[in-house]
Amino acid sequence: MHQHLLHASRPTLGFVGIPLAVPCPVPFFECQAAYIAEHLARPAGRAMTSEPQRTAWLQGQMEAVGFDAGRPQDLHLTGAGGGSPWRYMRELLAAVHADLPPTADGESWLERPTWEARLETVEAVYRDRSARQPQLPWHDDAYRRCEYTVDWTTGSWAVDDSRAKRPTTKCEASAA
Repeated sequence: MHQHLLHASRPTLGFVGIPLAVPCPVPFFECQAAYIAEHLARPAGRAMTSEPQRTAWLQGQMEAVGFDAGRPQDLHLTGAGGGSPWRYMRELLAAVHADLPPTADGESWLERPTWEARLETVEAVYRDRSARQPQLPWHDDAYRRCEYTVDWTTGSWAVDDSRAKRPTTKCEASAA
């Protein structure tokens, strides 16, 4: 599957949602859906990729995950070969916008530059939330009680972690 989406030799066959270890499903699948939609919408003479390009990408992915060495299950890891899911999403968006760069007055959300900015905001919130997760299973998982507020027009966000602070019990207070 070229870009984990399109059959390399039958590019009208595509699937959204195949990759493993997806950090944020909604924006991830939006990027994939936009790529497939752009691919299918293009006229035959203006294809996004050729069959040799799709096959070469697939070959590179197979080498990166050690497909021939017995790791076929890793074929759909977006982090293979030093990549990341976030880089993968940006690559898909770059390919979608290669012929028609987004403009502020685009007719659909796919044609507006805010999509890339929104992806940056989602990544920043995701990284902050990940940094708050406990390192060991028995550590407190108070990060789940954090509340995020996002201003999508500016891309700014804030986190209220006041509920994440673990209340001190009577036993802990006397031990301190």
